[in-house]
Amino acid sequence: MNNLTRHLLGYLLGIGLFYVAIPWGLVGLHALAEPLFPSPLLPVEWLRWALVAVLLLVGLGFAAWSNIALQVTGRGGPADGFDVAVSPRTQKLVTSGPYKFTRNPMAFGTFLNYFALALALDSAAVVLFLAVMLPAAIVYIGRYEETRLARDFGEEFREYQKRVPKMLIVLFGPSCAGKSSAARELAARLACEVSAGKDYLRLAGSEPEAWKLFGDRLRAAAASDTDSLVYVVAGNSPALEVPGAVRVRFTASLDALCARFAARGQRLPAPALRNMLQRQSAACAALDADLVIDTTSGGDPAATASLIMESIEGRPRD
Repeated sequence: MNNLTRHLLGYLLGIGLFYVAIPWGLVGLHALAEPLFPSPLLPVEWLRWALVAVLLLVGLGFAAWSNIALQVTGRGGPADGFDVAVSPRTQKLVTSGPYKFTRNPMAFGTFLNYFALALALDSAAVVLFLAVMLPAAIVYIGRYEETRLARDFGEEFREYQKRVPKMLIVLFGPSCAGKSSAARELAARLACEVSAGKDYLRLAGSEPEAWKLFGDRLRAAAASDTDSLVYVVAGNSPALEVPGAVRVRFTASLDALCARFAARGQRLPAPALRNMLQRQSAACAALDADLVIDTTSGGDPAATASLIMESIEGRPRD
Protein backbone atom coordinates (compact mmCIF):
# COMPACT_ATOMS: atom_id res chain seq x y z
CA MET A 1 0.00 0.00 0.00
CA ASN A 2 1.54 3.32 -1.05
CA ASN A 3 1.90 6.32 1.27
CA LEU A 4 -0.93 8.34 -0.33
CA THR A 5 -3.38 5.49 0.21
CA ARG A 6 -2.22 5.08 3.80
CA HIS A 7 -2.64 8.82 4.45
CA LEU A 8 -6.17 8.80 3.01
CA LEU A 9 -7.08 5.68 4.97
CA GLY A 10 -5.67 7.21 8.16
CA TYR A 11 -7.69 10.41 7.76
CA LEU A 12 -10.86 8.48 6.95
CA LEU A 13 -10.44 6.29 10.03
CA GLY A 14 -9.60 9.25 12.26
CA ILE A 15 -12.51 11.41 11.11
CA GLY A 16 -14.88 8.45 11.17
CA LEU A 17 -13.93 7.46 14.72
CA PHE A 18 -13.27 10.77 16.47
CA TYR A 19 -15.66 13.09 14.62
CA VAL A 20 -18.53 10.75 13.66
CA ALA A 21 -18.70 7.60 15.80
CA ILE A 22 -17.71 9.06 19.19
CA PRO A 23 -19.91 12.21 18.85
CA TRP A 24 -22.79 9.97 17.77
CA GLY A 25 -22.22 7.86 20.86
CA LEU A 26 -22.17 10.98 23.08
CA VAL A 27 -25.50 12.10 21.60
CA GLY A 28 -26.91 8.64 22.37
CA LEU A 29 -25.58 8.81 25.94
CA HIS A 30 -27.29 12.18 26.39
CA ALA A 31 -30.61 10.78 25.14
CA LEU A 32 -30.42 7.87 27.59
CA ALA A 33 -29.24 9.84 30.63
CA GLU A 34 -31.19 13.08 30.16
CA PRO A 35 -33.93 12.13 32.70
CA LEU A 36 -31.24 11.67 35.37
CA PHE A 37 -29.83 15.18 34.92
CA PRO A 38 -32.78 17.56 34.50
CA SER A 39 -30.92 20.72 35.58
CA PRO A 40 -29.30 22.81 32.82
CA LEU A 41 -25.52 23.13 32.76
CA LEU A 42 -25.74 26.85 32.08
CA PRO A 43 -29.06 28.62 32.57
CA VAL A 44 -27.94 31.61 30.47
CA GLU A 45 -28.63 30.48 26.90
CA TRP A 46 -26.51 33.02 25.03
CA LEU A 47 -23.50 32.33 27.29
CA ARG A 48 -23.80 28.58 26.71
CA TRP A 49 -23.78 28.98 22.93
CA ALA A 50 -20.93 31.50 23.10
CA LEU A 51 -18.85 28.92 25.00
CA VAL A 52 -19.84 26.26 22.46
CA ALA A 53 -18.57 28.48 19.64
CA VAL A 54 -15.27 29.26 21.41
CA LEU A 55 -14.56 25.64 22.34
CA LEU A 56 -15.47 24.43 18.87
CA LEU A 57 -13.31 26.99 17.05
CA VAL A 58 -10.29 26.49 19.31
CA GLY A 59 -10.69 22.71 19.25
CA LEU A 60 -10.99 22.46 15.47
CA GLY A 61 -8.13 24.93 15.12
CA PHE A 62 -5.78 22.83 17.26
CA ALA A 63 -6.83 19.59 15.57
CA ALA A 64 -6.29 20.99 12.06
CA TRP A 65 -3.08 22.82 13.00
CA SER A 66 -1.54 19.69 14.53
CA ASN A 67 -2.40 17.60 11.45
CA ILE A 68 -0.79 20.19 9.16
CA ALA A 69 2.31 20.29 11.40
CA LEU A 70 2.63 16.51 11.27
CA GLN A 71 2.39 16.51 7.47
CA VAL A 72 4.61 19.50 6.70
CA THR A 73 7.23 19.25 9.44
CA GLY A 74 7.05 15.63 10.55
CA ARG A 75 6.41 14.16 7.07
CA GLY A 76 3.94 11.67 8.50
CA GLY A 77 0.33 11.24 9.56
CA PRO A 78 -1.69 11.05 12.78
CA ALA A 79 -3.32 7.60 12.53
CA ASP A 80 -1.16 5.54 14.87
CA GLY A 81 -2.64 3.67 17.81
CA PHE A 82 -1.61 0.83 20.14
CA ASP A 83 1.72 0.74 18.29
CA VAL A 84 -0.04 0.02 14.97
CA ALA A 85 0.60 2.60 12.23
CA VAL A 86 -2.11 3.25 9.64
CA SER A 87 -0.69 6.53 8.30
CA PRO A 88 3.06 6.66 7.61
CA ARG A 89 4.82 7.51 10.87
CA THR A 90 6.47 10.90 11.27
CA GLN A 91 10.09 10.96 10.14
CA LYS A 92 10.95 14.06 12.17
CA LEU A 93 9.96 14.99 15.72
CA VAL A 94 7.51 17.92 15.61
CA THR A 95 8.13 20.48 18.35
CA SER A 96 6.91 23.67 16.67
CA GLY A 97 3.48 25.14 15.97
CA PRO A 98 0.85 23.74 18.37
CA TYR A 99 3.42 21.32 19.77
CA LYS A 100 5.15 24.24 21.50
CA PHE A 101 2.22 24.42 23.91
CA THR A 102 1.28 20.80 24.57
CA ARG A 103 2.71 17.47 23.54
CA ASN A 104 -0.62 16.28 22.17
CA PRO A 105 -2.50 19.21 20.65
CA MET A 106 -4.67 16.85 18.60
CA ALA A 107 -6.11 15.21 21.71
CA PHE A 108 -6.45 18.63 23.34
CA GLY A 109 -8.44 19.97 20.37
CA THR A 110 -10.59 16.86 20.09
CA PHE A 111 -11.59 16.93 23.76
CA LEU A 112 -12.44 20.63 23.45
CA ASN A 113 -14.79 19.68 20.63
CA TYR A 114 -16.40 16.97 22.76
CA PHE A 115 -16.96 19.44 25.61
CA ALA A 116 -18.45 21.87 23.06
CA LEU A 117 -20.86 19.10 22.02
CA ALA A 118 -21.74 18.46 25.68
CA LEU A 119 -22.57 22.14 26.14
CA ALA A 120 -24.55 22.25 22.89
CA LEU A 121 -26.60 19.29 24.16
CA ASP A 122 -26.78 20.92 27.61
CA SER A 123 -25.82 17.50 28.93
CA ALA A 124 -24.36 17.03 32.40
CA ALA A 125 -24.14 13.29 31.69
CA VAL A 126 -21.80 13.83 28.73
CA VAL A 127 -19.62 16.24 30.74
CA LEU A 128 -19.34 13.68 33.54
CA PHE A 129 -18.53 10.90 31.06
CA LEU A 130 -15.80 13.02 29.45
CA ALA A 131 -14.36 13.88 32.85
CA VAL A 132 -14.06 10.15 33.56
CA MET A 133 -12.65 9.33 30.11
CA LEU A 134 -10.00 12.06 30.13
CA PRO A 135 -7.71 10.22 32.60
CA ALA A 136 -7.94 7.09 30.44
CA ALA A 137 -6.89 9.14 27.41
CA ILE A 138 -3.94 10.58 29.35
CA VAL A 139 -2.81 7.10 30.41
CA TYR A 140 -3.11 5.87 26.81
CA ILE A 141 -1.04 8.78 25.46
CA GLY A 142 1.69 8.16 28.01
CA ARG A 143 1.76 4.39 27.55
CA TYR A 144 1.61 4.13 23.76
CA GLU A 145 2.18 7.40 21.93
CA GLU A 146 4.98 8.87 24.04
CA THR A 147 6.64 5.46 24.45
CA ARG A 148 6.75 5.14 20.67
CA LEU A 149 8.12 8.68 20.26
CA ALA A 150 10.80 8.03 22.87
CA ARG A 151 11.78 4.84 21.03
CA ASP A 152 11.87 6.49 17.60
CA PHE A 153 13.46 9.82 18.50
CA GLY A 154 15.38 8.99 21.67
CA GLU A 155 17.25 11.87 23.29
CA GLU A 156 15.60 14.46 21.03
CA PHE A 157 12.17 13.53 22.43
CA ARG A 158 13.43 13.48 26.03
CA GLU A 159 14.81 16.99 25.58
CA TYR A 160 11.43 18.04 24.15
CA GLN A 161 9.74 16.57 27.26
CA LYS A 162 11.94 18.79 29.42
CA ARG A 163 11.10 21.91 27.39
CA VAL A 164 7.36 21.22 27.30
CA PRO A 165 6.71 19.53 30.64
CA LYS A 166 3.44 18.88 32.32
CA MET A 167 2.42 21.38 34.96
CA LEU A 168 0.06 20.57 37.80
CA ILE A 169 -1.04 23.83 39.38
CA VAL A 170 -3.60 24.06 42.18
CA LEU A 171 -5.14 27.43 42.94
CA PHE A 172 -6.91 27.56 46.30
CA GLY A 173 -8.36 30.22 48.53
CA PRO A 174 -11.69 31.70 49.63
CA SER A 175 -14.52 32.43 47.20
CA CYS A 176 -14.08 35.56 45.03
CA ALA A 177 -10.31 35.74 45.61
CA GLY A 178 -9.54 35.68 41.85
CA LYS A 179 -8.71 31.99 41.39
CA SER A 180 -10.96 31.28 38.41
CA SER A 181 -9.80 34.30 36.38
CA ALA A 182 -6.16 33.36 36.90
CA ALA A 183 -6.94 29.70 36.07
CA ARG A 184 -8.48 30.66 32.71
CA GLU A 185 -5.42 32.75 31.85
CA LEU A 186 -3.03 29.94 32.83
CA ALA A 187 -5.04 27.39 30.85
CA ALA A 188 -4.88 29.60 27.74
CA ARG A 189 -1.09 29.90 28.05
CA LEU A 190 -0.50 26.21 28.76
CA ALA A 191 -3.19 24.98 26.32
CA CYS A 192 -4.54 22.77 29.06
CA GLU A 193 -7.68 21.93 31.01
CA VAL A 194 -9.07 23.68 34.08
CA SER A 195 -10.60 21.24 36.53
CA ALA A 196 -12.67 22.47 39.48
CA GLY A 197 -13.89 20.57 42.50
CA LYS A 198 -17.24 22.34 42.36
CA ASP A 199 -17.90 20.89 38.89
CA TYR A 200 -17.63 17.37 40.26
CA LEU A 201 -19.80 18.27 43.25
CA ARG A 202 -22.50 19.48 40.85
CA LEU A 203 -22.37 16.51 38.49
CA ALA A 204 -21.96 13.55 40.82
CA GLY A 205 -24.75 11.91 42.77
CA SER A 206 -23.16 12.45 46.18
CA GLU A 207 -20.30 14.41 47.73
CA PRO A 208 -18.11 11.32 48.41
CA GLU A 209 -18.61 10.18 44.81
CA ALA A 210 -17.74 13.67 43.56
CA TRP A 211 -14.49 13.85 45.52
CA LYS A 212 -13.56 10.34 44.40
CA LEU A 213 -13.97 11.36 40.73
CA PHE A 214 -12.02 14.54 41.32
CA GLY A 215 -9.26 12.69 43.18
CA ASP A 216 -9.03 10.05 40.42
CA ARG A 217 -8.70 12.80 37.82
CA LEU A 218 -5.87 14.49 39.71
CA ARG A 219 -4.01 11.26 40.45
CA ALA A 220 -4.16 10.31 36.76
CA ALA A 221 -2.68 13.69 35.86
CA ALA A 222 0.08 13.30 38.45
CA ALA A 223 0.94 9.80 37.19
CA SER A 224 1.06 10.92 33.56
CA ASP A 225 3.94 12.73 31.89
CA THR A 226 1.81 14.31 29.19
CA ASP A 227 -0.52 17.26 29.54
CA SER A 228 -0.71 20.06 32.06
CA LEU A 229 -3.66 20.65 34.36
CA VAL A 230 -4.82 23.64 36.38
CA TYR A 231 -7.28 22.90 39.14
CA VAL A 232 -9.26 25.24 41.35
CA VAL A 233 -10.64 24.56 44.83
CA ALA A 234 -12.09 26.77 47.57
CA GLY A 235 -10.38 24.97 50.45
CA ASN A 236 -8.88 21.68 51.53
CA SER A 237 -9.42 18.94 48.95
CA PRO A 238 -7.76 15.93 47.29
CA ALA A 239 -6.04 18.44 44.99
CA LEU A 240 -3.71 19.53 47.78
CA GLU A 241 -2.56 15.95 48.38
CA VAL A 242 -1.37 15.30 44.81
CA PRO A 243 2.45 15.03 44.68
CA GLY A 244 4.22 17.33 42.25
CA ALA A 245 1.54 20.01 42.25
CA VAL A 246 2.45 23.68 42.58
CA ARG A 247 0.17 25.13 45.25
CA VAL A 248 -0.84 28.77 44.92
CA ARG A 249 -2.94 30.30 47.69
CA PHE A 250 -5.12 33.30 46.86
CA THR A 251 -6.08 35.70 49.61
CA ALA A 252 -7.79 39.09 49.98
CA SER A 253 -9.20 41.25 52.76
CA LEU A 254 -12.59 40.23 54.11
CA ASP A 255 -14.13 43.52 52.96
CA ALA A 256 -12.86 43.01 49.41
CA LEU A 257 -14.19 39.43 49.29
CA CYS A 258 -17.62 40.51 50.58
CA ALA A 259 -17.83 43.35 48.05
CA ARG A 260 -16.98 41.02 45.13
CA PHE A 261 -19.45 38.40 46.35
CA ALA A 262 -22.21 41.01 46.55
CA ALA A 263 -21.34 42.37 43.10
CA ARG A 264 -22.11 38.96 41.63
CA GLY A 265 -25.72 39.32 42.72
CA GLN A 266 -25.57 36.72 45.48
CA ARG A 267 -28.27 37.20 48.10
CA LEU A 268 -26.65 35.61 51.13
CA PRO A 269 -27.27 37.78 54.24
CA ALA A 270 -24.26 39.94 55.11
CA PRO A 271 -23.46 38.34 58.50
CA ALA A 272 -23.69 34.83 57.07
CA LEU A 273 -21.56 35.86 54.08
CA ARG A 274 -18.80 37.34 56.28
CA ASN A 275 -18.80 34.25 58.48
CA MET A 276 -18.53 31.93 55.47
CA LEU A 277 -15.69 33.88 53.87
CA GLN A 278 -13.92 34.25 57.20
CA ARG A 279 -14.03 30.47 57.74
CA GLN A 280 -12.77 29.81 54.20
CA SER A 281 -9.93 32.33 54.60
CA ALA A 282 -8.84 30.90 57.94
CA ALA A 283 -8.93 27.32 56.65
CA CYS A 284 -6.87 28.20 53.56
CA ALA A 285 -4.37 30.26 55.57
CA ALA A 286 -3.53 27.14 57.57
CA LEU A 287 -2.54 25.19 54.43
CA ASP A 288 0.95 25.09 52.94
CA ALA A 289 1.51 26.97 49.67
CA ASP A 290 4.41 27.49 47.27
CA LEU A 291 3.19 30.99 46.46
CA VAL A 292 0.72 33.39 48.10
CA ILE A 293 -1.05 36.05 46.02
CA ASP A 294 -3.00 38.87 47.69
CA THR A 295 -5.73 40.25 45.40
CA THR A 296 -7.18 42.82 47.82
CA SER A 297 -6.41 45.66 45.42
CA GLY A 298 -7.89 43.81 42.44
CA GLY A 299 -5.17 42.51 40.20
CA ASP A 300 -4.99 41.72 36.50
CA PRO A 301 -5.45 37.98 35.73
CA ALA A 302 -2.76 38.17 33.03
CA ALA A 303 -0.25 39.68 35.46
CA THR A 304 -1.21 37.12 38.10
CA ALA A 305 -0.70 34.27 35.64
CA SER A 306 2.71 35.69 34.67
CA LEU A 307 3.70 35.84 38.34
CA ILE A 308 2.70 32.20 38.84
CA MET A 309 4.60 31.08 35.72
CA GLU A 310 7.71 33.00 36.77
CA SER A 311 7.59 31.51 40.27
CA ILE A 312 7.61 27.93 39.00
CA GLU A 313 10.10 28.46 36.18
CA GLY A 314 13.11 26.29 36.75
CA ARG A 315 11.31 24.26 39.40
CA PRO A 316 12.61 20.66 39.27
CA ARG A 317 10.21 18.12 37.82
CA ASP A 318 8.96 15.36 40.12
